[in-house]
Order: sequence, then structure tokens, then C-alpha cells
Amino acid sequence: MKKVSIITYYEYKKEKLGVLSAHYEQTQAVALTRTCSRGDDIKSESEKFSTISAYTQGGGSDKDCLYSISGGCRGGGLGKPLEGGEESFEGIERLFKINPSVGFSLKDESNHWMQKAFAFKGRTPAAQPDCGEVLKALRGFIEPYRQVINPHLVELNGNRDEDNCAYSSLSLYWTVIMGFFLRLRSRNQMDMTRNTRAYSASIFELSGQPYNPDDRKLHTACSQTCTNLLRDVETKALEKVLVELVRYMIRSKLFDNARLFGCLCVAIDGTLCERKRSSELDAIEKRRYCLEARIITPWGWNIPLLTESVEPYNSEREKQDCELEAFKRLSKRLKRYFPNQGFCILGDALYACKSVMDICRDYKWEYILTFKEGSMPRIYENINSAMHRTLQYGLLKQESGNNEVDSYGLLTWVDGRGTAYEDGEGVNFRVVRMSCWGVGEDAYNGEFCTSFEVSSFERAKQVINYGRRRWNIENGFKVEKYGGFGLEHTFCNDDKAGKNYHVLMQIAYALWQVFEQGMLVRLSEKCRKITAEGWAKLLFVGFLMIGLHYFPVAEIGVMRMRRYHLVA
Repeated sequence: MKKVSIITYYEYKKEKLGVLSAHYEQTQAVALTRTCSRGDDIKSESEKFSTISAYTQGGGSDKDCLYSISGGCRGGGLGKPLEGGEESFEGIERLFKINPSVGFSLKDESNHWMQKAFAFKGRTPAAQPDCGEVLKALRGFIEPYRQVINPHLVELNGNRDEDNCAYSSLSLYWTVIMGFFLRLRSRNQMDMTRNTRAYSASIFELSGQPYNPDDRKLHTACSQTCTNLLRDVETKALEKVLVELVRYMIRSKLFDNARLFGCLCVAIDGTLCERKRSSELDAIEKRRYCLEARIITPWGWNIPLLTESVEPYNSEREKQDCELEAFKRLSKRLKRYFPNQGFCILGDALYACKSVMDICRDYKWEYILTFKEGSMPRIYENINSAMHRTLQYGLLKQESGNNEVDSYGLLTWVDGRGTAYEDGEGVNFRVVRMSCWGVGEDAYNGEFCTSFEVSSFERAKQVINYGRRRWNIENGFKVEKYGGFGLEHTFCNDDKAGKNYHVLMQIAYALWQVFEQGMLVRLSEKCRKITAEGWAKLLFVGFLMIGLHYFPVAEIGVMRMRRYHLVA
């Protein structure tokens, strides 16, 4: 029986056309042989493609192969995988090395490169996030908020002559807001892509300023132009824009499921805003602090409400401002902006003092404050002794692995006790203590003083839960600091401009939280393991490549928050 041999033909083609072209010609010849052969018997694949040892990577000489340099050279030369040796593959096998750890099945059909078809086993890959869908969701989401804040921002133009300026004040504000929203961290990052046409068109779309794509000189304003505007704008006036934004959220009933006994919970805490750069300032004068008031929700929101600057150290007066003094100023503004709104103030042990409780009583606010021995030593001792005598307690229970219910802690409270302030004046307050001896998801050891009536185990548990949710504001500071917003970054050395940058950052952070909970939750259902910063990067790519102007509001409509997403 005759055998088909194409070795000589292959040698000739390899010499004339090269290795890869020779393999292609060889494949075509075998296919032709399969069709036209008359009883020819080809026993195995190795006989179809007989490798030529003289021309393999691990065999003889080949002018196209890589070789290590030996002799007087100092270098070690190429390793075996590159040079070819015992560990290298021969012929076509070295071109298509198959990973043995990957599950696959070989089919009869092969392409002309002899690459086998794979049928992968395992979990189906998750869908990739669609950049266009995210950008479309943002366009529909931000439109109602844009209609709320633009009328207030347009009035804050400082000393600018709008008719003689290339950019409107609204365009400058939205440049900074979207820079924070996209988590660009710094002014340099904001300026990096400002000349991109799609990005510029997106900013002009939000501000409402006409945009001409044929005008090559018209692009997004640089951050220095934005800084010049922020130097001339009063911080209190700019903060009213943030207040109007929160008012719109309250009217939209976004916080209805977050109320505690009818009150919105507002956490109070201080943070470092930035470190000014100057060789003429002392270390204590370089730091600029502020006191933040944020609305806390069970599902993790910490929506910025008001910001009160903690004045820096005055070297002439030798006086340093503090958080308690800043809280007195902030509480007056909070009462003025929301005269009829019921609030519950959440604070750490620093605020568990007479002055804060008196302010809450005068403004008809409630409070839940961390209660420690150092705040009120004598009162703490009286409460501690009363805790041992009280019969008001309840066991904290959780399900174990054996479908059994185990207790892991004890909840005790003192209610209706005639506990006055240290000077003997003031109103009564209640203390709830949580003590845990086991390990559980809700295990905690601590105490909270509150103005709420605590008459049952369920009310005591709610007081503990909301007192612990004060940590949401700490989580918010962490996100703004390490998540790309740029908290503690020095945007400029000017005090007024620095404060205004901080207010615009809070506007962007408030919008991001609502957008993430209301829109990204829907888009995340089909995707696995995508972080908030990942969504921000995807949006940034959409701003550069597509632009918001690609999705007219008249076509996509306005996208609203789904209320069932607002749960703990």
C-alpha cells in the first residue's frame, strides 16, 4: 500500500517561504490528499506531519532561531525556553503549547494553523459592565439634581464679567464637581484630559453653556480658572447649594426609611480637610480642620449636610478653636436652614456634655451620644451603680449553626431616672448599655446616653443600633480620603478657595452615594466584583470616549431612585 510523503515538499517550502508558510502549505496538501487519495492509508497524525529534526527549535541549525552567545560575553545568554533544548517543544507543538491544567476537548476540525478548538468547562464568565449603559444611567439620574442646583450656582459668579469670559460660572462649578465625582483626586488629574472633546462636551451639557465642537480653542476650563472663581465666592453662599440639594432629597422621601422615631439622624464629627503648603506657617497652622454634619441611614449613607470650619490656631491671640465651639455655630445654622425638621444628633463621647445637651433641648432635638466615664465622672458612677440594680434588661440572641438560638450578650438600660447634670441642673437622660460575652455579627461593648424614652427592649436595641451607626461618618471620611475624592489633599493655599473646594467635594460625594445606591445597584446585578472606584473609572472612560451629550434627556428620560433599594 502506498504512503503519502510530503517531507521533501515541506523541506523545499520551508526553505523558500519560512516555517509558518510551510506548515500552511503542508496542511493544504494533506487536505487535498484526504479528498483525492485512492485507498491510501495514513495511520497517525505523526505520519501526516513528520517533523524535520534539522529544522526544529530543539534540533539542528535554523537561521531564524535564537541562540545564546557563549565565549567571552559576560551575559548568561538566552535560557532554554528561548534558545531551544530539552525543555522546548518541537515543530508545530512549540507554537501552540497547551496548558494541561485547563479543561478542554479536542475536536476533529482544526484551522490551517493546527490550533485545536477548546470547549472550556466551569462557570460562565460574568457580563462585563457596559460603559454606555453606565453613562446613560448617569445622564438620566443627574438631570433632576442639575435642575435643582444650577439656579443657585448661576448666582455665584464672584466678580466675573460673564459676557467677557469664555466659560460661564456654571461650567467652572461643574468642572470641579465632576472632577470629584469621577474621583480624579487632584487638580493635575482634572487638567490631564480637559482638552478631550467628549469630556468638554459633557461638562458643557451639564452647565447648559452652548458648545461648538468645531471650535478647537473651546475646551474644559483649567483648574486655575476654577480656583480664581472660588477665591471670590463666599463659602456660606456656596454651602446653601448643598443645603438645597439635601432639601430636595428630603422632599423626594429618600430618608423616610432612615428615621428613628420620626427624626433624621445627623452625625457630628471633625476631620482634617487639607494641609497648607507654606514655609512661613507653623505645623499647627498648616492644618485646616472642619466639623461635618451628615445624615446617617441604615444602608450606609452619610449624606453631607453642613460644614463648619474649625478656625486655625491664632498665634497673636494664642487661642485655638475646638469642635464644641464649632458645634455651637453649626447648630445655629442647622436650625435656621431646617427650622421645623426633627433631628437626632449622633456624636462621640466628646459631645456627651451639658452644653451639647442644652442646645438639643433648646432646639427640640433628640440625641444619642457615646457615654464614657471621662465625660461625666460623677454621673457615670451613679449610672454604673444603677445598672446593677435595674431589672430592665434583655438578652441578645442569634441563631447558631445547629438551628439553635444562643444568647451572646445583654442589653440593660436606666430609664426615667432623675439623673441631673454635674451642677445639679438640666433634664433627665437615659443610658443604654450593651455587654457581649460571645462572638457575633452584632457583638459590641459600650454605652450610649439618649434623650429618647427607653421603655422596652426593642427601643433600647434601636438606640444602640443608631448610636453605633455614627461610624458611617467615619467611613465617609475614609472613602473621601482614600477613594479618590481627595480629602486632605491641598488643592490651593488660599483659605476661601480651599473651603469652597471642600464644599463642592461634599456635593459630589452626596450625588455619588445616591447614584451608587439607586443606579449602580441595578447595573451590578449582572456583574461580579466591581468596586465603586471601578465604576468611577468606567464613567471616566465614558466621558472621554462617548460623552453625556450622546444621550439626550428627551430620548432617555429621567431615572428615579427605586425606593426598595433604600433598606438596611
